[in-house]
Amino acid sequence: MSTQSIPMQPGLFDIVVIDDATRWTLTDVLPLIFRAKRLVTIADPERSPKPDRLGVETERTLATRFGVEEWIELLGHVGNDAYKATMNTLPGRQADVISLLENG
Repeated sequence: MSTQSIPMQPGLFDIVVIDDATRWTLTDVLPLIFRAKRLVTIADPERSPKPDRLGVETERTLATRFGVEEWIELLGHVGNDAYKATMNTLPGRQADVISLLENG
């Protein structure tokens, strides 16, 4: 089922699970996050992210054009992924992180 066939309604899902989050950018998963009441992000932080789609200069140029330069480091594509973006936006950063290696 594609996200285009699901209504763009906030809180539509009780929970959304993003598996292998180092393979996705925030832009890839933002429509799902918007529809979620709660979010679970699963990732191996040691795994290499997929290659950047944009170059650093292209991203900076677009950020400047649209006035979002202050958000690039936190939420940009280059050097970032859905796992890092969700980790960086957690209150207290690591407070809600559960390591499966430590709890398995």
